[in-house]
This record gives sequence, C-alpha cells and structure tokens, in this order.
Amino acid sequence: METHRCVQFQGHLVNYKHYEELFDFAKTKPITLGYHLSESHIHPNNFQKMNVRLSAQLFSNKTAMAFNVLRNYKEDTDVGRLIKSTFKGVYTEKIERLTKVMNDVFYILNLRFCKVRITKDTFPPKKEKLNHMLQVLSETEHVYEENGRNIPMFVSQTSLHAWRLSIRSAINLIEEQFDAGLKGVLTGKFNQEPLERLFGIVRSVDKEGTRDFKLNVMAYDLCGYIVKTRKHLTACEACKNLVRCTELDLPKDFTADQYTAMRNHGYPVYVTVPFLKPLGLLN
Repeated sequence: METHRCVQFQGHLVNYKHYEELFDFAKTKPITLGYHLSESHIHPNNFQKMNVRLSAQLFSNKTAMAFNVLRNYKEDTDVGRLIKSTFKGVYTEKIERLTKVMNDVFYILNLRFCKVRITKDTFPPKKEKLNHMLQVLSETEHVYEENGRNIPMFVSQTSLHAWRLSIRSAINLIEEQFDAGLKGVLTGKFNQEPLERLFGIVRSVDKEGTRDFKLNVMAYDLCGYIVKTRKHLTACEACKNLVRCTELDLPKDFTADQYTAMRNHGYPVYVTVPFLKPLGLLN
C-alpha cells in the first residue's frame, strides 16, 4: 500500500496517506488512540516490511477505532474543526473498514493461548469473519479485472491468492479437528515456523526420511507428554514405574526416543517401550 499510495478495496479507493496523517496527528497530540505508531510502522524499510508485528499493529482494531473517533469528533472548537477536516468521513470510513477486516483475520489466525482458543460455540462468528474476508478478496479481484487492472488492489495478486488459500485451509483444518473430537483449537500453532522446526528436527534424526520412523519419533514424544501432564490422575507409584523410565533403561537399538533426547526445553519424559506399542499400533 505504501508503494502504490492509492489502492482499490472492494471497489472503493483507499489512500495510504490517512495512516500518515494519523501518525502525524499522534506526534503532536498526547492521545492514546491506537498503538504508538512509529516511523517503522508508516515507512518501513525492506527488512521491517517482513516484520509481522509491525503489520499487525498498524492494521489493528485500535487503529480502526482511532479513525472512527477522529472522524466523529465534534466541530465545536477550532481544534475539532481541524480534526474533522483532516479525517473526513467519506475518505477515512473505507480505510477504517479495511483496517478492521485485516485485524479480524490476523487475530483469528494467530490464537496462541488456551483462554482464547476456538471452540465449537465460538467458531461460527469467527468463521463468518473469515468468509467475509474471502468475499472482500473476491470482490476486490473482480473490480480489478473489470477495470483493466488500472488501479492496484490493496494486496498484490500473489498475496491475494495466498490469503485465500490460508483462510480456506484454516477453516477446513479447524472443522476437521472438531470432527476428530478436539474441544479447542489454537490457530497460531498452524503457523509455518513451529511446524518447520518440529519436522526439521525429525528429518535431521532420520536422514533416510522413512514414514514409519517419523511416526514412531512423534508418537514416543507424545507419550512422554501425556505421562507428564496427566501425572495427577494416579497416585500408584508402581503404575508410574510401568510407564516411566530413564534414557539408560531403553534398549540400545531403540531409536524412537531420539527427538525427545534432542529437545532442550520442557524437561522431556521417557516412557517404556511397552507403553509406546499401543499408540504405535494406532498409527
């Protein structure tokens, strides 16, 4: 948006200068509307453009609220009239909508804590917002094609396809996990970095890349996690000794514990081979 300045959003023109005006206004007034925007938010360099945090803060609900408050400011003083003339409703209403839509999608696709997890009861309104974004993308693309691609969209063609793929995939993954019996979903765990880290470690352990080996590695680590987090369910020490062990207790030719042994956080728990076998059969 910064490069093209004036872009098309659902058939309406949105001007990037309004973010700059909000930034300039915030510098001169002791207001707390929105995040404390910085030069990095408004005019990021090539490295800062890759910073998700800066993008999420600029396209945040607080920024949308700031546009709303300033657009509806009373004109009973000279300051009020100046604010009103700068943030005119007909111009800033569209950029407020754009900011709010972006914020909603960012929020829904980056839930990382259990207290804000998506459940079957809370998913319908969130799904509606995701579908609304898909509609926004389709309408914007349609107008772009109808007008000969003269006015750039608020996202590039590549980003538009990526948005569409990510949103549809997220909806399908959430519904699939609910169908599998999960009671809550954290969409932030869908992100590429955690998945790449896990499978990168697994691949580094098994250079041949066999499917069965990877399943055993992940199943073994999952067994240790289950034992660790459910230890309050039994007080029988004899039962615990049947499932827990140390690394030295495992057979010398046993390899499924290699990922667990490589982890350097979370105090990994080792489980006995018989405890692993039932879960291995399910895989």
